[in-house]
Amino acid sequence: MKKEWPKTLTSLFAIFSLMLLLGCDKSTAPSPVGVNTQCVIQNETTGLSGNAASWKYAYDGQGMPLKITKYGSNDIEVSGITVYHDSVVNAMGAAKMVTRYDVDLSSKKLPTVAHISITTPDGMVQANYKQYFFFYDDKSRLTKISEKTVFAGDGEWDLTISYNDKNNVTELLYEWVTGPITGATRITATAYDDKPTPYASMATWKFLMSNYAWDNYDPEPVLTALSSNNPLDYSFGTGDNLFTRTMTYTYNEQGFPLARINTNKNKNGEYTFNQTFSYTCQ
Repeated sequence: MKKEWPKTLTSLFAIFSLMLLLGCDKSTAPSPVGVNTQCVIQNETTGLSGNAASWKYAYDGQGMPLKITKYGSNDIEVSGITVYHDSVVNAMGAAKMVTRYDVDLSSKKLPTVAHISITTPDGMVQANYKQYFFFYDDKSRLTKISEKTVFAGDGEWDLTISYNDKNNVTELLYEWVTGPITGATRITATAYDDKPTPYASMATWKFLMSNYAWDNYDPEPVLTALSSNNPLDYSFGTGDNLFTRTMTYTYNEQGFPLARINTNKNKNGEYTFNQTFSYTCQ
């Protein structure tokens, strides 16, 4: 489920650094960039200490994702994402979050707005408590996301996204626009490989919000979802607050990642964890 932002952006990523080191249809909408369907992801695992998990992917006859099921370290199902033509339902027991878009996702049009509703474990429903507004450049790349909320006093933020000429994200810039204005948080990525990401077969992957949110405490899934290739590093902060991650991969014959080794570093030390991916390939 979504990781909520603390009251300052800088404290968010201080928490992120500590957690990982400790192991813890509109006709005018642009069309998405092409996808690589040579290999379709079927399973994924993470060995992150305290958060070890696996995911299983299911598809319809046209290759559109239908359901993504998450299992805990004991192989018991803990949550599931079900994909409909214009919405995504993320359920964890009796609690669920529904993200409804203004386009039919199967049409491969890019949405301009998403409405978020939640149901609490005791059955209370908060409809449309949050909205995301999406903005694109002339290459159909997502360049800005504005988050709005119905709750007075809640901070609202903008995410501005920069790319290089290979359609890989070079910067995520988070800025508060309402509430306590406490400055910006800038995440930079300097290097990518030249291979497809594990999710390259899914044109709608970035909008499924599987195991991450746009304001995720770990920016790697956002970088990967928005980029054509796999990130090799990222960093944020300076001096004693500098956090870095480096990533190395092994690949299958078609060039898709089979494993990723993640190494996190900050002033407190270093932590490494592994991820794996499996596919069906043509």
